[in-house]
Amino acid sequence: RRGGGGGGEDEDADFEDAKMRKRWDALDRQAREEMQRASLSPAEAAAVRAAAAAEANIRAQASARAVGQGAQPKAAQPPAAQKASTGSAGGVAVSGEGDELTPIETAAESCKKRGNEAFGAMRTGTALTDYTEAITMSKLKTFTKPKLAAIYHSNRAAVYMRLERYAEAAADCAAAMTLDETFWKAARRGGQALLKLGDYDECVRCLELAVQHAGEAAPRELREELLGAQRQQRELQKVHQLLESGDAPRALQCVRALASECCDEGTKLRVLQAKVLMRCSRFDEAQALIKQLRSEGALDMRTEQDLNHLQASALVGMARIGDATRMLRDLLRRDPDNEAYKTDLKRARSMSDRMGEGDTAARLERFEEARVAYTQAMDLDPSNVQFRARMLCSRAAAFEKQRSKVMEAEQEMEEAKGEVKEAQEALEAAQRRLIKGHDRLKTAVRVSERVRTDFDADEQSYGGVQEPVAPFLQNTAADVNAKWALYRSIEDACAALDLDPTCAGALVTRARCMAKVGDLSEAVHDYERAQQCDGLDRVEYPPHVVAQELKSVQARLKAAPINHYKMLGVAETATVEEIKKAYKRLAIKYHPDKQSRVGRELGERMGRRFNQISEAHTVLSNPTEKRLYDMK
Repeated sequence: RRGGGGGGEDEDADFEDAKMRKRWDALDRQAREEMQRASLSPAEAAAVRAAAAAEANIRAQASARAVGQGAQPKAAQPPAAQKASTGSAGGVAVSGEGDELTPIETAAESCKKRGNEAFGAMRTGTALTDYTEAITMSKLKTFTKPKLAAIYHSNRAAVYMRLERYAEAAADCAAAMTLDETFWKAARRGGQALLKLGDYDECVRCLELAVQHAGEAAPRELREELLGAQRQQRELQKVHQLLESGDAPRALQCVRALASECCDEGTKLRVLQAKVLMRCSRFDEAQALIKQLRSEGALDMRTEQDLNHLQASALVGMARIGDATRMLRDLLRRDPDNEAYKTDLKRARSMSDRMGEGDTAARLERFEEARVAYTQAMDLDPSNVQFRARMLCSRAAAFEKQRSKVMEAEQEMEEAKGEVKEAQEALEAAQRRLIKGHDRLKTAVRVSERVRTDFDADEQSYGGVQEPVAPFLQNTAADVNAKWALYRSIEDACAALDLDPTCAGALVTRARCMAKVGDLSEAVHDYERAQQCDGLDRVEYPPHVVAQELKSVQARLKAAPINHYKMLGVAETATVEEIKKAYKRLAIKYHPDKQSRVGRELGERMGRRFNQISEAHTVLSNPTEKRLYDMK
């Protein structure tokens, strides 16, 4: 009870309030079911729910008036419903044809009106949203006026035209023409969008329909637009005629002129431009254009297949047969009944097979087979300039390689002949050297036999002589052949020096013999004395030869110096007793008392040797000095 009285009136109001709320819930469920059937987006669904709320509000107001209430029922209504209900006079709107509008249609008209105001105020985004809401409402089951829906599509097409989204504008105009075939303004607007897209056949058809349905009311601009579209249509037909006649460069000029007047969404005309570029053998530009078309947005399946076919043809034209074969195989897998794909794939496979056969034959040096295969590959596609150039290049390489092989064979044959000739000459020279060597060997054998006979005779005469008392090192000449001759030579040289101490020849001879028996220190002493003598015979004993021999003996002495152990003729591991025994034996042999019984030269040498022996014994017999000597 409110107000303390009139309880009957309050009960009637509560009853009508519950009744109105129930009706609003039923309409909301109906709107949701229709949205699910129409597969609307979230934004479209929100617009439909707002329209349903507006319709529920209008009916609630009508119900309130029916029960005599002056105020609107108190049922809560959502803000969207309140917004959609504004601008409706008494909840009923009347169309221009005198038909009443349903609440959904009223809400759609309200959206259209707001869209018109936004379009006039250059608020293009807002206008697009309002027109889209109106179109969404027109898809509902309760919307029964297709001509109004056609107007909504046409208005949104105008927004798309302003935004330069011509493909969407053309689609909206087509939808408008489907809803109202006599709507010539939509046909005109669709023709304008198609003109920008480069679809001149459809453009002319739409503009002709616009002129036909407009009749007497057709404006002059519409007829001029039709004439311009027909000119563009003739230019497009001219492009096809030029392609058929083989004049691809002029066709390219025409299609580029047409493309310059179209928008970037003109896929159909740009696909034609790619075809013309391929006919002009400008495959790189065609590839770039195809790539650009794919990057600009989603394409329908047919256009995508056409672009793939064009790309495969471009790859064939660029002599990339393997890539083209794979792409054509994929296209034929998607469309097995396409005869163009079958023909191109068969030709590409044949070209690849012939090219492979030619390469294999050239690698195996079967050049005639390679040239035949390359020629057959060229004949499969005579108009393919790049592939033909590649095959000609391969065929030229086969000729050049064959010629190179012939030249290499001839050069190898000449080299072999030269080697044979050199070998024959070397054989003849070897035979001559062999004959000469045999003669020399015979002469050497005769001389050797004679000399050996004389030497053996001298050995019988002088070989019994004992080793001279000269101070030779122990066991130094054990491996020397015919030592007796060296010993006699040393004794005679010593005798000569006793008679003439300046006899340089005797010094050189004795030095050479000392070097042969291993007494290197005495050999160095004699060579140095010989170099200091003025009477050296420079013919028989050239100074440079003597100097070279001295240098050689000095190097040998440096490499194997005579230490104290060698001087006494004992090993480095010898004991003190062994060292003493060796010293006594050598001291008796080289004692100074014996020097008076030999010549002066030999006596001096014996004195030097005795001093060396004494020094060695002094060092090695003392354990401390011996240890220091060994450490050095």
